[in-house]
Amino acid sequence: MAAGQVQVKRLHALTALRFVAAFMIVLHHSRGVSLLPTNTAFFGLELYQAVAFFFVLSGFILTYVYPKFDSWNDRGRFLFARFARIWPAHVASFILLVLLMHRLDHLHLTDMHHALRVGAVNLAMLHSWVPKAEYYFSYNAVSWSISTEFGFYLMFPFLLH
Repeated sequence: MAAGQVQVKRLHALTALRFVAAFMIVLHHSRGVSLLPTNTAFFGLELYQAVAFFFVLSGFILTYVYPKFDSWNDRGRFLFARFARIWPAHVASFILLVLLMHRLDHLHLTDMHHALRVGAVNLAMLHSWVPKAEYYFSYNAVSWSISTEFGFYLMFPFLLH
């Protein structure tokens, strides 16, 4: 068990809520592409709201599992663990997209210098922090949520205090 982490009971009921939210996100991204019409809602909710629910649920679980950090080392271990959890998959999807993409104009990037600059920001998981669609929807467009999650992880040890 990591420092700052307390032995806690598993919250099994939240697994069902995560499934419902994940299902809503899949439906949202399937609108107009599958049998679903473009204006599909789920029990009267707009489907994109499931992403916000995920963020709130993640904050609740993090606060439940990490009620406090006793030292700066604990904060550093927490941040490293969060980074190690999401960055490798983010980089793998980025590389796969670049290998499959043959032209920059599909990404709405003007030249190689621009593509490298936006790519570096994306790989650093900072792209959703730049208020320009060419950044926050760059490369793997749905990775804006990973960038946002990373920002929440960076703030968590300080906001918890």
